[in-house]
Amino acid sequence: MIATFHAFPTNFIAKYFENYCINSLGNRAIVVSPSMKRKYKRSTYIPNGVNLTFFKPLKEVERKNLLVGIAQKYNRNKILRIIKNTGLNWISTEGKLPFEKLPEFYSTIGIFISIPYIQAGFNMVWLEAMACEVPYIIGTNVGIGEILPIYKISKFEELKNILLKIRGGKLQPLKNQRKWIIKNKLTWKNCVRNLVKVYEKII
Repeated sequence: MIATFHAFPTNFIAKYFENYCINSLGNRAIVVSPSMKRKYKRSTYIPNGVNLTFFKPLKEVERKNLLVGIAQKYNRNKILRIIKNTGLNWISTEGKLPFEKLPEFYSTIGIFISIPYIQAGFNMVWLEAMACEVPYIIGTNVGIGEILPIYKISKFEELKNILLKIRGGKLQPLKNQRKWIIKNKLTWKNCVRNLVKVYEKII
């Protein structure tokens, strides 16, 4: 048996069950974030990968450099209050945008914000935004965030300052994000390749 674990559960029973399963499976337990690998040293670390063929900047879509995009329900209202206080315009997927429309969403915005809960395991949306070359991506060190070259905050109070600096042209936009993804092997193809290797070992 091989199983993939994506996050740290908040529920005590779920946390106990996950801990038992990962320790029992050993290297057949796949974890997707550096923090999970540090906790479960015998597990196999295979981060998720982004599909660069699907997620890419769309040339036919005009990017609005100071338009903020958010794609989360967690702390959504708190984030929106901060955005409104900066005077920036924003759009939100509200979790209802069809998957095939996501590249258009990322290609439209100039700033992307995703602040996940602390137990999150990966947070794929950062990689999706990077693949679409969003100029400014704001996140945290949670999950895969700790190794990504994006702007990061440790508390909500810092978000307003970053947004104001972006608005005032005091922060440099991110560059060569797709090249960084390829160099650091965070593509979907690489993820599949590594998963196949794990399964081949037990067949």
